[in-house]
Amino acid sequence: MNNERRSGDRRGYQPSRRPDSWRTPGAGSRGSGGSGSERGERPAQVRGRQDDRRQDDRPRRDPGPEIPDEITASMLDREVQRALRGLGEGNAEATARHLVMAGQLLDEEPEAAYTHAKAAFSRAARVDVVREAVGIAAYRTGRFAEALRELRALRRMSGRQDLRHLEADCLRGLQRPDDALDVIKDTDTSTLDLETRLELILIASGAHADRGASEAGLALLDRIRTKALNAEQLDRFHGVRADRLEELGRTEEAKAVRPQQPAATAASEDEIVFLESEDEDDIR
Repeated sequence: MNNERRSGDRRGYQPSRRPDSWRTPGAGSRGSGGSGSERGERPAQVRGRQDDRRQDDRPRRDPGPEIPDEITASMLDREVQRALRGLGEGNAEATARHLVMAGQLLDEEPEAAYTHAKAAFSRAARVDVVREAVGIAAYRTGRFAEALRELRALRRMSGRQDLRHLEADCLRGLQRPDDALDVIKDTDTSTLDLETRLELILIASGAHADRGASEAGLALLDRIRTKALNAEQLDRFHGVRADRLEELGRTEEAKAVRPQQPAATAASEDEIVFLESEDEDDIR
Protein backbone atom coordinates (compact mmCIF):
# COMPACT_ATOMS: atom_id res chain seq x y z
CA MET A 1 0.00 0.00 0.00
CA ASN A 2 1.28 3.43 -0.86
CA ASN A 3 2.66 5.11 2.24
CA GLU A 4 0.98 8.38 1.32
CA ARG A 5 -2.44 6.96 2.03
CA ARG A 6 -4.04 7.55 5.35
CA SER A 7 -7.05 6.14 7.09
CA GLY A 8 -9.79 7.73 9.08
CA ASP A 9 -12.95 9.56 8.18
CA ARG A 10 -12.68 12.45 5.85
CA ARG A 11 -14.64 15.27 7.36
CA GLY A 12 -15.89 17.80 4.95
CA TYR A 13 -15.70 16.94 1.28
CA GLN A 14 -17.62 14.92 -1.23
CA PRO A 15 -16.04 15.19 -4.68
CA SER A 16 -17.58 16.79 -7.72
CA ARG A 17 -19.63 14.91 -10.29
CA ARG A 18 -18.80 16.97 -13.36
CA PRO A 19 -17.04 15.25 -16.31
CA ASP A 20 -13.44 16.09 -17.13
CA SER A 21 -12.39 16.75 -20.69
CA TRP A 22 -10.20 13.63 -20.74
CA ARG A 23 -13.13 11.49 -19.70
CA THR A 24 -15.24 10.06 -22.49
CA PRO A 25 -19.04 10.40 -22.61
CA GLY A 26 -20.63 7.88 -20.30
CA ALA A 27 -17.44 7.39 -18.32
CA GLY A 28 -19.14 8.34 -15.08
CA SER A 29 -18.47 10.99 -12.48
CA ARG A 30 -15.75 13.56 -12.53
CA GLY A 31 -12.36 12.38 -11.43
CA SER A 32 -11.50 15.66 -9.99
CA GLY A 33 -12.90 14.60 -7.32
CA GLY A 34 -15.73 12.09 -7.75
CA SER A 35 -15.39 9.08 -5.53
CA GLY A 36 -17.46 6.39 -3.96
CA SER A 37 -17.44 8.13 -0.64
CA GLU A 38 -20.77 9.12 0.73
CA ARG A 39 -20.49 11.46 3.66
CA GLY A 40 -17.09 12.87 2.84
CA GLU A 41 -14.72 10.11 3.85
CA ARG A 42 -11.02 10.61 3.48
CA PRO A 43 -9.63 9.64 0.08
CA ALA A 44 -7.80 6.69 1.63
CA GLN A 45 -11.14 4.98 2.15
CA VAL A 46 -12.22 5.41 -1.42
CA ARG A 47 -9.86 2.86 -3.18
CA GLY A 48 -10.49 2.67 -4.58
CA ARG A 49 10.65 12.11 -18.15
CA GLN A 50 11.22 14.10 -19.90
CA ASP A 51 9.25 15.88 -22.61
CA ASP A 52 8.18 13.21 -25.08
CA ARG A 53 7.01 15.63 -27.76
CA ARG A 54 9.28 14.03 -30.30
CA GLN A 55 8.11 13.42 -33.81
CA ASP A 56 9.05 9.75 -33.93
CA ASP A 57 7.48 6.52 -32.85
CA ARG A 58 10.42 4.82 -31.21
CA PRO A 59 9.47 2.20 -28.59
CA ARG A 60 8.86 3.61 -25.14
CA ARG A 61 10.14 2.17 -21.87
CA ASP A 62 6.78 0.76 -20.85
CA PRO A 63 3.80 0.19 -23.15
CA GLY A 64 1.51 0.20 -20.13
CA PRO A 65 -1.50 -2.04 -19.47
CA GLU A 66 -3.36 -3.59 -22.35
CA ILE A 67 -6.13 -1.65 -24.03
CA PRO A 68 -9.14 -3.25 -25.76
CA ASP A 69 -9.13 -2.86 -29.54
CA GLU A 70 -12.40 -0.93 -29.49
CA ILE A 71 -10.83 1.93 -27.50
CA THR A 72 -9.72 4.67 -29.89
CA ALA A 73 -8.33 8.17 -29.64
CA SER A 74 -11.49 9.52 -31.27
CA MET A 75 -13.36 8.76 -28.04
CA LEU A 76 -11.56 11.64 -26.33
CA ASP A 77 -12.87 15.16 -26.12
CA ARG A 78 -11.76 17.08 -29.23
CA GLU A 79 -9.94 19.67 -27.16
CA VAL A 80 -7.83 16.94 -25.59
CA GLN A 81 -7.13 15.43 -28.98
CA ARG A 82 -5.84 18.82 -30.12
CA ALA A 83 -3.59 19.02 -27.06
CA LEU A 84 -1.94 15.75 -28.12
CA ARG A 85 -1.19 16.84 -31.69
CA GLY A 86 2.35 17.86 -30.76
CA LEU A 87 3.22 14.20 -30.19
CA GLY A 88 4.24 11.81 -32.92
CA GLU A 89 1.22 10.19 -34.55
CA GLY A 90 1.70 6.77 -32.98
CA ASN A 91 2.53 8.22 -29.60
CA ALA A 92 -0.49 10.54 -29.68
CA GLU A 93 -2.78 7.59 -30.45
CA ALA A 94 -1.36 5.46 -27.62
CA THR A 95 -1.46 8.34 -25.14
CA ALA A 96 -5.04 9.14 -26.07
CA ARG A 97 -6.16 5.53 -25.66
CA HIS A 98 -4.61 5.36 -22.19
CA LEU A 99 -6.44 8.56 -21.26
CA VAL A 100 -9.72 7.06 -22.48
CA MET A 101 -9.13 4.00 -20.32
CA ALA A 102 -8.19 6.12 -17.31
CA GLY A 103 -11.43 8.07 -17.63
CA GLN A 104 -13.60 5.00 -18.07
CA LEU A 105 -12.08 3.09 -15.15
CA LEU A 106 -11.79 5.93 -12.65
CA ASP A 107 -15.04 5.33 -10.77
CA GLU A 108 -15.07 1.53 -10.56
CA GLU A 109 -11.37 0.63 -10.76
CA PRO A 110 -9.32 3.66 -9.69
CA GLU A 111 -6.08 1.67 -9.36
CA ALA A 112 -6.40 0.48 -12.95
CA ALA A 113 -7.22 4.04 -14.00
CA TYR A 114 -4.05 5.19 -12.26
CA THR A 115 -1.88 2.72 -14.19
CA HIS A 116 -3.30 3.97 -17.49
CA ALA A 117 -2.81 7.59 -16.46
CA LYS A 118 0.81 6.83 -15.59
CA ALA A 119 1.28 5.12 -18.94
CA ALA A 120 0.03 8.29 -20.64
CA PHE A 121 2.38 10.32 -18.44
CA SER A 122 5.39 8.26 -19.56
CA ARG A 123 4.60 9.30 -23.13
CA ALA A 124 3.44 12.89 -22.72
CA ALA A 125 4.51 14.31 -19.37
CA ARG A 126 4.26 17.92 -20.50
CA VAL A 127 0.74 17.82 -21.83
CA ASP A 128 -1.41 19.50 -19.21
CA VAL A 129 -4.40 17.20 -19.56
CA VAL A 130 -2.12 14.22 -18.92
CA ARG A 131 -0.93 15.83 -15.69
CA GLU A 132 -4.58 16.35 -14.78
CA ALA A 133 -5.37 12.68 -15.37
CA VAL A 134 -2.44 11.53 -13.23
CA GLY A 135 -3.25 14.03 -10.49
CA ILE A 136 -6.89 13.02 -10.24
CA ALA A 137 -6.17 9.28 -10.44
CA ALA A 138 -3.48 9.64 -7.78
CA TYR A 139 -5.93 11.54 -5.58
CA ARG A 140 -8.60 8.92 -6.04
CA THR A 141 -6.19 6.15 -5.00
CA GLY A 142 -4.90 7.98 -1.93
CA ARG A 143 -1.51 9.00 -3.34
CA PHE A 144 -1.85 12.48 -1.94
CA ALA A 145 1.73 13.71 -2.30
CA GLU A 146 1.86 12.67 -5.96
CA ALA A 147 -1.60 14.09 -6.62
CA LEU A 148 -0.64 17.39 -5.06
CA ARG A 149 2.52 17.58 -7.15
CA GLU A 150 0.68 16.88 -10.39
CA LEU A 151 -2.22 19.24 -9.66
CA ARG A 152 0.21 22.04 -8.87
CA ALA A 153 2.10 21.32 -12.09
CA LEU A 154 -1.18 21.46 -14.00
CA ARG A 155 -2.02 24.83 -12.47
CA ARG A 156 1.40 26.23 -13.40
CA MET A 157 1.07 24.94 -16.96
CA SER A 158 -2.50 25.99 -17.61
CA GLY A 159 -3.34 28.70 -15.08
CA ARG A 160 -6.46 26.76 -14.09
CA GLN A 161 -7.95 27.32 -10.63
CA ASP A 162 -10.81 24.84 -10.78
CA LEU A 163 -8.94 22.02 -9.04
CA ARG A 164 -7.69 24.01 -6.07
CA HIS A 165 -10.18 22.14 -3.90
CA LEU A 166 -8.36 18.91 -4.68
CA GLU A 167 -5.02 20.50 -3.83
CA ALA A 168 -6.45 21.50 -0.47
CA ASP A 169 -7.91 18.07 0.17
CA CYS A 170 -4.59 16.42 -0.70
CA LEU A 171 -3.00 18.56 2.01
CA ARG A 172 -5.63 17.31 4.42
CA GLY A 173 -4.76 13.76 3.42
CA LEU A 174 -1.13 14.57 4.20
CA GLN A 175 -2.19 15.80 7.66
CA ARG A 176 -1.52 19.43 6.80
CA PRO A 177 -4.87 21.12 7.51
CA ASP A 178 -3.32 24.55 8.10
CA ASP A 179 -1.77 24.44 4.62
CA ALA A 180 -5.11 23.29 3.22
CA LEU A 181 -6.77 26.37 4.71
CA ASP A 182 -4.03 28.58 3.25
CA VAL A 183 -4.70 27.17 -0.23
CA ILE A 184 -8.42 27.82 0.13
CA LYS A 185 -7.91 31.34 1.43
CA ASP A 186 -5.53 32.16 -1.45
CA THR A 187 -7.92 30.87 -4.13
CA ASP A 188 -9.67 33.44 -6.30
CA THR A 189 -13.23 32.12 -6.31
CA SER A 190 -14.61 34.78 -8.64
CA THR A 191 -14.15 32.58 -11.71
CA LEU A 192 -15.24 29.32 -10.09
CA ASP A 193 -18.64 27.74 -10.51
CA LEU A 194 -21.06 27.04 -7.70
CA GLU A 195 -20.06 23.39 -7.35
CA THR A 196 -16.38 24.14 -6.88
CA ARG A 197 -17.02 26.99 -4.46
CA LEU A 198 -19.21 24.70 -2.40
CA GLU A 199 -16.52 22.06 -2.29
CA LEU A 200 -13.93 24.59 -1.18
CA ILE A 201 -16.05 25.52 1.81
CA LEU A 202 -16.79 21.89 2.68
CA ILE A 203 -13.09 21.09 2.61
CA ALA A 204 -12.34 24.14 4.73
CA SER A 205 -14.90 22.90 7.24
CA GLY A 206 -13.19 19.52 7.32
CA ALA A 207 -9.76 21.11 7.70
CA HIS A 208 -10.98 23.01 10.75
CA ALA A 209 -12.22 19.71 12.18
CA ASP A 210 -8.83 18.13 11.46
CA ARG A 211 -7.34 20.87 13.65
CA GLY A 212 -9.78 20.09 16.44
CA ALA A 213 -11.88 23.16 15.69
CA SER A 214 -15.20 21.62 14.69
CA GLU A 215 -17.07 24.67 15.96
CA ALA A 216 -15.27 26.84 13.42
CA GLY A 217 -16.01 24.24 10.75
CA LEU A 218 -19.70 24.35 11.61
CA ALA A 219 -19.70 28.15 11.53
CA LEU A 220 -18.41 28.04 7.96
CA LEU A 221 -21.27 25.79 6.93
CA ASP A 222 -23.76 28.18 8.47
CA ARG A 223 -22.67 30.77 5.89
CA ILE A 224 -23.92 28.69 2.97
CA ARG A 225 -27.22 29.64 1.36
CA THR A 226 -28.69 26.20 0.97
CA LYS A 227 -31.45 27.43 -1.31
CA ALA A 228 -28.77 27.83 -3.98
CA LEU A 229 -27.89 24.12 -3.92
CA ASN A 230 -29.28 21.32 -6.04
CA ALA A 231 -30.35 18.01 -4.50
CA GLU A 232 -26.96 16.31 -4.70
CA GLN A 233 -25.12 19.33 -3.34
CA LEU A 234 -27.65 19.70 -0.55
CA ASP A 235 -27.20 16.07 0.43
CA ARG A 236 -23.42 16.53 0.66
CA PHE A 237 -23.87 19.69 2.67
CA HIS A 238 -26.16 18.03 5.22
CA GLY A 239 -23.83 15.05 5.52
CA VAL A 240 -20.87 17.26 6.32
CA ARG A 241 -22.93 19.38 8.70
CA ALA A 242 -24.03 16.23 10.52
CA ASP A 243 -20.36 15.26 10.90
CA ARG A 244 -19.57 18.58 12.54
CA LEU A 245 -22.54 18.27 14.89
CA GLU A 246 -21.52 14.76 15.92
CA GLU A 247 -17.97 15.93 16.61
CA LEU A 248 -19.44 18.55 18.94
CA GLY A 249 -21.52 15.96 20.77
CA ARG A 250 -24.80 17.24 19.31
CA THR A 251 -25.90 13.78 18.24
CA GLU A 252 -29.65 14.37 18.18
CA GLU A 253 -29.22 17.38 15.90
CA ALA A 254 -26.90 15.33 13.71
CA LYS A 255 -29.49 12.56 13.40
CA ALA A 256 -32.12 15.08 12.37
CA VAL A 257 -29.82 16.48 9.68
CA ARG A 258 -28.37 13.21 8.38
CA PRO A 259 -31.41 11.81 6.50
CA GLN A 260 -31.76 12.76 2.86
CA GLN A 261 -33.32 16.18 2.53
CA PRO A 262 -35.98 17.24 -0.01
CA ALA A 263 -34.56 18.23 -3.36
CA ALA A 264 -33.81 21.91 -3.73
CA THR A 265 -34.48 23.91 -6.84
CA ALA A 266 -31.31 24.20 -8.89
CA ALA A 267 -29.86 27.69 -8.85
CA SER A 268 -27.98 29.66 -11.44
CA GLU A 269 -24.22 29.34 -11.13
CA ASP A 270 -24.10 33.14 -10.99
CA GLU A 271 -25.96 33.11 -7.67
CA ILE A 272 -23.82 33.87 -4.65
CA VAL A 273 -23.35 30.71 -2.60
CA PHE A 274 -21.85 32.12 0.57
CA LEU A 275 -23.08 34.77 2.91
CA GLU A 276 -20.87 37.81 3.17
CA SER A 277 -18.59 37.84 6.17
CA GLU A 278 -17.46 40.90 8.03
CA ASP A 279 -14.19 39.19 8.91
CA GLU A 280 -12.28 38.02 5.86
CA ASP A 281 -10.15 35.80 8.08
CA ASP A 282 -13.04 33.74 9.37
CA ILE A 283 -12.34 31.07 6.78
CA ARG A 284 -9.24 30.31 8.82
